[in-house]
Amino acid sequence: METRADPLVYWTAGAATALVVLAVSVVRIVPAGQCLVLLRFGAVSGVRGPGLIVVLPLLRQGLRVPTTPHTLDLLWLEVVTRDGVPVTVSCTATAVVRDPAAYAGHVLAGDAPDTDRVAADVIVTCLARRRLADIARADGDGLARAVTTRTRSRGIEVTDVEVARAEVPLGPELFRWAHPDNERQGGQS
Repeated sequence: METRADPLVYWTAGAATALVVLAVSVVRIVPAGQCLVLLRFGAVSGVRGPGLIVVLPLLRQGLRVPTTPHTLDLLWLEVVTRDGVPVTVSCTATAVVRDPAAYAGHVLAGDAPDTDRVAADVIVTCLARRRLADIARADGDGLARAVTTRTRSRGIEVTDVEVARAEVPLGPELFRWAHPDNERQGGQS
């Protein structure tokens, strides 16, 4: 005698499988230190997380954005100080995403925030306005504020900048800086 399984068993198993697949594709787990920027048809519609987030497929997408501080190593920046002395500086900066929606908008537009390049450009410009003697006393908070004015529209804040190293090559510019009266006396001591 041949037994046939009830078609209801197949339908129930198929429905249960479909529900599991749907649940896995709808629920997102966003860990601490990240948030999920929700997109509806490519436009930012909200920011959620961390935790369990429900994202309806086809209607919304999610873009993970880091919200923990990130260290930027800005190495070998060439600067010519206000008094004409070339200096090579190395800095570290701490950056954090403060506006995940603005950050995601730039990433989606193909204009990914290049915070390292922007920070390097701003720091070189700020240090070029100083004299050589003032570089050692560079105000990290002032440099951080200057960088943040350029990165804030992209959702990024630079909270700290530290000039870790400054190298001055031994050249005529350094000697002119160290002994400015020699030039007035015709180079004689």
